[in-house]
Amino acid sequence: MFNKLIITPTVPRKSNPGELISRVHHAMETTEIKIASLGALLEDTPFHKTSAVGRIVKRLPHLSSAVVECNYENKRYSALTTLGEPWEHDVTGTPSPHLSWDHVHEIADGIPRRWSVHHSVFVFDVAGWPGFDAPPEAFRPFLFGRPLCWAGATDYWKPSVIIVSGWTPSGHRDEMHIIIPVLPTPEMNDVELTLHDNLRQFLRVLGTAARAQVETVYTEPEHIAMVQRRNELYDVIKHHCREFNQLLLPVIPAPEWSLERMESLPAGAPEVKARLLEALRGTGFRYDSSRSGQGGYVFSKVVSDGFRFSCELDVSPIARRLSASSVLEGGDFELHLPVPLTDRVSSQSGEPVDPPERLDQLLQNIVRVLSHHEQNLIPELVRQMNPPARWIQNLRNAKKFVP
Repeated sequence: MFNKLIITPTVPRKSNPGELISRVHHAMETTEIKIASLGALLEDTPFHKTSAVGRIVKRLPHLSSAVVECNYENKRYSALTTLGEPWEHDVTGTPSPHLSWDHVHEIADGIPRRWSVHHSVFVFDVAGWPGFDAPPEAFRPFLFGRPLCWAGATDYWKPSVIIVSGWTPSGHRDEMHIIIPVLPTPEMNDVELTLHDNLRQFLRVLGTAARAQVETVYTEPEHIAMVQRRNELYDVIKHHCREFNQLLLPVIPAPEWSLERMESLPAGAPEVKARLLEALRGTGFRYDSSRSGQGGYVFSKVVSDGFRFSCELDVSPIARRLSASSVLEGGDFELHLPVPLTDRVSSQSGEPVDPPERLDQLLQNIVRVLSHHEQNLIPELVRQMNPPARWIQNLRNAKKFVP
C-alpha cells in the first residue's frame, strides 16, 4: 500500500502559469528545499492549424529533439516533453534537452496568450520533503500502469510540485499541487501532527491551502481483496434499500415539460443550500465549502472514529433538476450509498424542483434517507470495515496544520 498527501494551494481565478511558477521559484530560493529536476509537457490542440509548440521551438531551438507528433481521430498535432517515463509522449531513447529556470519562465509567461498551448504540465521534482524522508524508489511498484497526462497529473508518485494549465469546457484553468509520498513513522500517530519548519515555510510561500487530501494506491493482491470485501458490503447496502418505499414521503407530480413553462421559470439554480441547511439543523451535518462549487453542494459529518458521512446535491441551473448522492469515507475505501428523492425510479438527470412545494418535499426525503443511513445502515457498515490507522487520520486532517 502506498499513501501520498496532496496539498492544493489556492490559485487566483485570473492567474497564469507564469505567476504560479514564479511563486514556486521564490519558495525554492527562500527555503532549504531543493529542486532535483524540472521539466514540462506542452500539447497543441488537434483543432487549430497554428502550432504553439512550433513557435516555442522556434524561440528555443534546442528543444526541437523533445517534439513528438501525435494523432487524435486522424488529426495530427504536436507535443513537446522534457519529461520521461511515466509521462505521456515520452521520447524513448532520446536524451531529454536541458530546461533551465529561465526557459521555464519564458514558456510559462507566454501561456495562454503568446503560446496558446492546449494543455501544459510543469513538474518540479524535489530532492525530498523534510519530515517525510521516503526514498522515491520505495513507491515505484505502485505506479499506475498507464502514461500520465495533464488531467491525471496528481497520480504522479515522486516528491514534487506540479503546475497544470489547460482549456476545459468552462474556460482556462490553472492548478498547483504538492505531492508528498508518505511512509508511516511512529511519530505520525501523534494526535498533534506538525510539519517540519522548512516545509511549513515552503507551503506558506506558495499560498493558503484550498484542500489537502490523502490518496492510497494498492498492490494487485490488496486491490483484489479490497474489491471482494467492498462487494460484500454493497450486498448489505442493497438489503437496507428495500425499506425505502416505506420511508419516502409522497411527492407531487412534476408538471409536464413545455417551452412556455421553461421560459416562465426563474433564471438560475434554485436555492437549495439554505433550505437543506435548515432541514439538516441539529443533525450535525455541516456545509463543506472546500468540496462544493459549480452547482454542487456537499454536506458532511463525522459519524465514527475515522469515518465521515457526506451528501452531495447537484443542481442544474438550466434544467432546474436536483439529484443527490452520499458516501461513507473511511477505512480502506469509500462506499456510495443511494439517496432516492421519490418513491419511483428517478432519471439520471435528476428530479424537477418546480414548483417550490415539490423542492421542499424532495429535501424532506433527502433528510429522511440520510437519517435512515446514519441510524441503521452506517453502524453496521462501520462494524464490518477496518478503521483507518491513526497516522492516516492525521494526514486526512492535514489542512488543519497546513499554513
